[in-house]
Amino acid sequence: MSVTIRKASRRDVPAIQEVEMASRALYRDVEGLEFVAGDSRVLPGEAMEQLAEDGRIFLADKGGRVAGFLCATPMDTSLHIWGAAVAPHFGRSGIGRSLFEAAEGHARSLGLGSLTVTAFREVPWNEPFLESLGYMTLDDALLDERLRHTLDAEAQSGLPRERRVAMMKVLPRRGG
Repeated sequence: MSVTIRKASRRDVPAIQEVEMASRALYRDVEGLEFVAGDSRVLPGEAMEQLAEDGRIFLADKGGRVAGFLCATPMDTSLHIWGAAVAPHFGRSGIGRSLFEAAEGHARSLGLGSLTVTAFREVPWNEPFLESLGYMTLDDALLDERLRHTLDAEAQSGLPRERRVAMMKVLPRRGG
């Protein structure tokens, strides 16, 4: 059964929230990040509905079921990916890759020069996965104010700053 990537609608929000919660279970086996599995906070439904209405959530639909999602917002010359998750029973099937490819296509369609994301350092489905897609980890000295602020806000919300990285994928200009 193939996966379809489409923009999410308001009616998809409860299923997206379920995927977000279910995907956190993977952190139970990551030393020092076990608390992520027990974090029940999700973006409130109203905020997520607005993001869906604004076309900022990409959804992976597999046989009529929400298999994963990616939320992204254009910022300056980049498309910033705020979050992405794949339901654990759909993991390692290319759905995450498809979602990130859709985000890249969206960034190109908007004429943006890069994609940015923050992730956990060395967690297999975070930094190493993103590196396999062509993202590079930015040294702290290379962070712009927006990415520095994003990492600081994440730290204030309880994510260990020393375990977080900002990453970027530069999109080559076409037709040069």
